Amino acid sequence: MLNYKEQLSDARWLKKKNEVLERDGYVCQKCGKASHLNVHHLNYEQGKLAWEYPNESLITLCNDCHETEHNIPPKPIVGNFYTYDHGDFTNDMLCYHIDYRNEFVYLFGVDNGNHGGGYIDVFSFETFRKKCQHSTFVITTNSDDYTERSFNIAYRKLLHDFAYVDSTHMYNREQLISFAKEKVFNLYNEKTKNR
Repeated sequence: MLNYKEQLSDARWLKKKNEVLERDGYVCQKCGKASHLNVHHLNYEQGKLAWEYPNESLITLCNDCHETEHNIPPKPIVGNFYTYDHGDFTNDMLCYHIDYRNEFVYLFGVDNGNHGGGYIDVFSFETFRKKCQHSTFVITTNSDDYTERSFNIAYRKLLHDFAYVDSTHMYNREQLISFAKEKVFNLYNEKTKNR
């Protein structure tokens, strides 16, 4: 009997997986992302091999959504958008830098409760993944035009009106603007070039 890892390398599973990916249009059925895709079993039955399930029992998910389904907190990825639920309003956030040496995740945020102001925040890996696991942070699609417009508005406010500092590093206004320019909008320039 093949173990589960061996089943996932079997030609019969790869054929089934391709059928499901094609049916789902090669996008995550939860967030719409079109990269790092997996085919997830919606249920498991004792003794059934991975490819023996009907296609209706299988769904295409990206790595992050797949890990969420299995209660594995997602790893931070530069370029991922998140929504951050405060209860009374929701912020849009973009992961723009990961400090692996000191284990910090940096996010550029749009404060929807403060007229679209921009801010930078930082969380330890542990805090970040706990927030993802408990749905405080929810991954959203990178192709959301509304989110991108929000970030551009917030960036202009960051340049011209005001800026926040995070609780770990007390940036002055010039450092904060420089950080946002260098890290965040390089991502947008890359995205625009690749369209």
